[in-house]
Formats: sequence, C-alpha cells, structure tokens
Amino acid sequence: MKLALVSISVAVVLPVTARPADASVSSDFDVSKHVQLNSGGIVVTWVSTSDEDGVVEWALSADDLADRSGTFATATDSRGALAGRLNKRTHRVPVSNIRGGSTIHYDIVSGGERHPSGPYRVTIPSAVLLNPPVGLTGRVRYADGASGRECLVYIRVTQTVSGTRQSSLWHNTITDGGGFTAEIRNVRARQNFDTALAFEPDTDDATIEASALCGPGLQGSVAKTTADATKLTVLGRVAEYQEFDIVVSSAPVSSGGAQGAAGQPMPEPSGGGCLPSASLHPAAGVLGLLALALPAAVTGRRRTSGTDRRGAVAAARTGRHSG
Repeated sequence: MKLALVSISVAVVLPVTARPADASVSSDFDVSKHVQLNSGGIVVTWVSTSDEDGVVEWALSADDLADRSGTFATATDSRGALAGRLNKRTHRVPVSNIRGGSTIHYDIVSGGERHPSGPYRVTIPSAVLLNPPVGLTGRVRYADGASGRECLVYIRVTQTVSGTRQSSLWHNTITDGGGFTAEIRNVRARQNFDTALAFEPDTDDATIEASALCGPGLQGSVAKTTADATKLTVLGRVAEYQEFDIVVSSAPVSSGGAQGAAGQPMPEPSGGGCLPSASLHPAAGVLGLLALALPAAVTGRRRTSGTDRRGAVAAARTGRHSG
C-alpha cells in the first residue's frame, strides 16, 4: 500500500508525494486538520486501516525524541484501552501539560509502527482563550440510520471581516453514542494561534463547517451559515448552534467490534482545508511562514514499537472553555 504524504516547506502550496507506508495510518491524514493546538498541548487524531491501538511519542527536543530519553514520554488514546472502544480504527490522543511557547516534537505510532512522514514539531500557543463559550451540537450517522459511534468530528469557523476572509484552526472532538458537542467561540485564529477568531455569534454572519471521519473513506460534512443554523438563545445571547447532523459516506462495517473501513479513501469534503495552518516564526521575518507541523529531516532512526449532547448553557455555568 502506498500512503500519500505531505512534504512541507515554507511555500504556500505543498507538493504531495507517496512512498511505502510504515504504519497503517489512512491516507485521509492531514496534519493541518487532524492536529489541534491548545494552550497546554495538542490533540492528534487519525484513522487506521486495521483495528489497532495507537499512541503519540513526544519530547521537548528532537534529540530526546530520537533517543527516547530526557523529556521523552508516550501519550495514549483518550478513550483508554483498545478492548473497550466501540471504534478501533479512530484514534484521538491528547498531549497535555506542555508549557505555552514550548516546541514539542512528536511521532504517531499506530499498530506498533511509526508514521513515516514524522517526526513532526509544533510550538504550543502561550495564550489561554477565555471568551464566554458558545457550543455546537450535532449527530453523526450512516446512510442506513446507524449512529456513527466514536467518529472523529472536525470543526472550523470562517467569516469575512472588512473584506478579508478569516478562519479558525480546525479543532476536534469525538462522538459519544453518535452525538457530539464542540466549543466554537474559543477557537484559535489561523492567522495568529495566540488569539481567538474574532467571531461574535450574536452579530456576525459566519460559516461553520463540521466534518466527520469514522474510518478510512468513511466521512461526511455539513456547512451552515450562522444565519441559517438553528440556534439556542439564553437571555438574548446565542448559547448553542444545534442540529449539525452529518451523514457519512458509507454504512458501517463491523470488524472485531470496530466501525467501518470498507471503502477506498474519499476526496476531502468541500472546504476541507488542504493547506496547512501556519504561524510566523519570530526569527524568519514577516514572510517566514512555517507549517503547523513540520516533518523533521529523515535521519535513519530505528523504528521502535509503541505500545448527548452537553449544552453550552451548562458550559457557561461552569466556566468551561477550550483552548
């Protein structure tokens, strides 16, 4: 099997190359969409072509990651042990408690094999986003009506400000019984990771995109403007956007209790964010755009096996926020 890999440089348009895969990470993998930036770390998501466990190996220096020493650590799936998961082909691994401004170096290890386009690196944002929360809720289902259990869901907000189109970074969540909830106000601006997108739900006409990935090729998407979306208002303020329901492209396929992996990889849904998120590197000048996750140079490192709906109203009461 050949895996489509992204060769990232300082250019805006990225060439796509392919080489034999070391890991069974699906070719749906897109760093700019499947890696979420938080103030204290990252959340890495992917789907695999077989039922398997996956981890993220990380460190605060390239040498520590290569040598598995010093700051080296392993992060595991947020759902716990593989045996207890409903979908064994989706993977969502948070790496947390990282100081803002730190650069984290990491590898994706799926089914005991390291993803060949890694290792990656990214600088963690310094600012915590504390705007009053606004939620988004929806459901993921297959064409036959079956719930999309433990599917990965990706959210992005885009709007036009003074004639300039601006968007947030993609952020992710995972379905619980087919339903999902996400925060859409405390989302980071693609143009500046340390700030929130200037999105005012009460007044702005923005587009909210939600896409789901349940296995290789099993995906779907929906996009609504804030004017067209169903809203829940509390005390005159938008508290939640509702009914962002997504139908994925194929019926579920059971394999050892996991959902789906039958079809070939499908094209990215419209507006899928093919270009990488980018930030300004302070030493590179205004034009020095660096990609969100940069594969390190190939060093010949040896391969090592690695081991419904909650409303935003409740979130507002508890002061919960993301980012």
